Amino acid sequence: MKDNNVHKLFKFILDCTKTCGINAKCDIVNNVQTCVCILSIMEGDPNVECINPELTPVDFSLATATRNDVTYEFYTASSGKCDISKLNKHHRTIIITHGYRGTITENWIQEAKEAFLKLNIYNIILVNWTPAAGPLLSAAGNNVKRVGKYLAQTILGAKLRPELIQIVGFALGSHVAGHAGKYITAKTFRTLGRITALESSGKMEVAGTFPESRLNQTDALFVDVVHTNTRRIGYKKTIGHCDWYVNFGSVQPGCEVDPTQNDFCSHKRSQVLYVESITKKVMSEEILVSFDEDDNATFTPLPRPKKIVFGQWVNLNARGVYLLKTRSTEPLLI
Repeated sequence: MKDNNVHKLFKFILDCTKTCGINAKCDIVNNVQTCVCILSIMEGDPNVECINPELTPVDFSLATATRNDVTYEFYTASSGKCDISKLNKHHRTIIITHGYRGTITENWIQEAKEAFLKLNIYNIILVNWTPAAGPLLSAAGNNVKRVGKYLAQTILGAKLRPELIQIVGFALGSHVAGHAGKYITAKTFRTLGRITALESSGKMEVAGTFPESRLNQTDALFVDVVHTNTRRIGYKKTIGHCDWYVNFGSVQPGCEVDPTQNDFCSHKRSQVLYVESITKKVMSEEILVSFDEDDNATFTPLPRPKKIVFGQWVNLNARGVYLLKTRSTEPLLI
């Protein structure tokens, strides 16, 4: 026993020699050489695994109702600094993330931001991971877990309450949200409040075959999913507490005009529908869905279907599969 104590003491006073990556330093934690973050928002936390921002550049911009004409730099990978002084601690936080080859300047993201800010009850954080979101789908898919972890670290570092956060993700961005939720639960045993998935990517390079590799309903207290192109791009099966199949989810009316862009047009309809749902409430109707061995869906009407609000203002206790019918031109919601 005496020898063991001497060994532990000797180990404790040794210089830390472990090789650590960028934005991390070696430190003795519980008598063990450990890499701890030196980023200002996570300094000294041995439970936070540092990510090299040169490999996965991710920046976060903050917009608040106090100054809705200004978007602040909330956190930048290059500086490693997080400015939480502009956060309204009394407001909930909505985080919006783009998808494959996307950017935070996309119309739907800016329109959603402006619509939320007018309500004066939200902090809006935009996740810019453009350099890691392409150019190849396989490369972007490989970065999804890393970006999700980085997002989770920022949430925890800013001392935001996970249960008061909603992450809205388009396509690949929905899986980023899922991995952020997984990381937060693993590190804190707390759970994100809500993930809204707009056309969650169904490509094997991203979604994989197992729940741990993609978004699933354990990643947040409430996961809602909008399906608009299950034929080719979007995830076919139900993966949320509440799944909407818009016009049965495969091809959207009005997108047939150009067959070469049909799937892409249908895929992006989820963006327009979600933004419209922020300012307009419409009802959707419960429907029964089954899948064959190729995950193709068959829909069966119910004799007495439940009806729920579509989109942002859905009751968070809602469960099941719902059908939403829309117009072929904007505004889409009927």
